Amino acid sequence: MTGVRHIVGVMVVAFVLACSLTVSRSVEARPVDLTVVTYNVWGVPMVSPDREARIAEIGHRLAEMDADLVALQELWVAEDAKQIGAVLAEAGLPHQQRFGSSPEQQSESGLFIASRYPIDEVRFEAFRVGTTPYIPWHLDWMARKGIAVVRVATPAGPVHFANTHLQATYAMGDYTFVQVSQALQVAKMVRATDDAAPPLLLVGDLNAMPDELPVRVLATRAGLHHASPAFEIDQVLVRSGTSARLDVVESRTAFTDPVPLRTGETRTLSDHPMIVTRFRLDDCAACGVPIAQGHWGAVAAEVVTHLRDEVQGTERFMLFGRVVTVALVALTGWLLLRRRRRRRRLFGRSLALAATLLTFAVWAGYIGWHYAPGRLNEIDQQRAAFEQGLGEVDSP
Repeated sequence: MTGVRHIVGVMVVAFVLACSLTVSRSVEARPVDLTVVTYNVWGVPMVSPDREARIAEIGHRLAEMDADLVALQELWVAEDAKQIGAVLAEAGLPHQQRFGSSPEQQSESGLFIASRYPIDEVRFEAFRVGTTPYIPWHLDWMARKGIAVVRVATPAGPVHFANTHLQATYAMGDYTFVQVSQALQVAKMVRATDDAAPPLLLVGDLNAMPDELPVRVLATRAGLHHASPAFEIDQVLVRSGTSARLDVVESRTAFTDPVPLRTGETRTLSDHPMIVTRFRLDDCAACGVPIAQGHWGAVAAEVVTHLRDEVQGTERFMLFGRVVTVALVALTGWLLLRRRRRRRRLFGRSLALAATLLTFAVWAGYIGWHYAPGRLNEIDQQRAAFEQGLGEVDSP
C-alpha cells in the first residue's frame, strides 16, 4: 500500500510540474507590443535656441506618448536630463540611464535611455575615432560620443536596446572615414555571436542616409534591417533574436510642427524629427542565430577602396599643411622686417597682419605634423579590420 501511495504521489508531482511548465511557457510566449521612441533633442548649450523651454515642452509631450522605450541624443546638460527623467518616471518609465566614460561624466555622450521595464545590463563604449579636432568649430571632437546598449527585461523576455549618435557632417570637410569607423565599432558591439542572442533594437542619429556607406557598414555587419525605408539620418534598425522575433507594426515621425513655448516663441522642438515605431515581440523557437543582411564582403571591399583614396587625400593634405606652414612663417618674418625698416608708424598694421598669418601657420602646422599623420595611422588600423572582411563568405 505504501508503494502505491508513493507512485501516486510521484505522478501527482510530475503532473503539477508539467502543468506549471506549460503555463510558464505560455506566459513567456505571450506577444508584447513595444512602442519605441528615438529623438535628437538639440540640447546643445549656448548654441540651441530656447533650449530650456524646448526641453521642458519635450518632456511633457514625451510623457503623453505612452512609450515603452525612449532613446534621446544631444541631451548634454545634466539639468535637462534630470528634468526629462523626472517627467518620464512619473509617466511610467522609471528605469533610466545616462552614459559617459565615467559616472562623473555621464553627460559627455549626450545619450539617454528610459524604459518601462527593468534594465539589468548596461554597456557603453566611447568612439575611438573622431576625437581629434580637424576644424576647431566642428565640435564633435569635444564630445565623447559612443554606443550605449542596455538589456531590458520585458514580459516576453530580454531585448537589447542600443542608442548611438555618429559623427556629424559639415559643409566643409569630409567625415565619411570617421562615420564608417564608428559604424564598424557599433556593429562589433551589437553583433550576435552566440546561440542565445536576444532581439536587438538599435536607434539614434546616424548622420547618414540609409543607403550611404556608414549605415550599410553598420546594418550589414550587425545583421540589422531598417524598420522603415522612409527614415533619413534618424533611424531605427532591428534584428530578431534566436528565440524571439521583432516585427514592425507601425512607424512614423512626430514633433515636426512648430509649437508655442513658455518664452512666447513658436518654433519646432528640435532640428530633427522624432521617430516613433511600434513593434510586436513574439516567441520564435525556430528563428536560430541571426545572420548578416546583404553582402559583407562587397561592403568591406567598397570601404577598402574608399580608405585607399582617403590615404592619398590625407597624404596630399599633410604635404600641403607643411608647405603652407613654412611659407607663412617665412612670409611673416619678411613682412615684419620690411615694414620695420620702411616706416615705424606702419609697424602696428604689419604686426596685426603677421599675427593673422601666424594663426593660419599654426593651424596648417597642426594639420601637417599632427592631424594628418594621426589620421593616416587610424586609416591603417581600420583598413586592416575591413580587409579581414574581404575573405569572409557573403551572407545571402
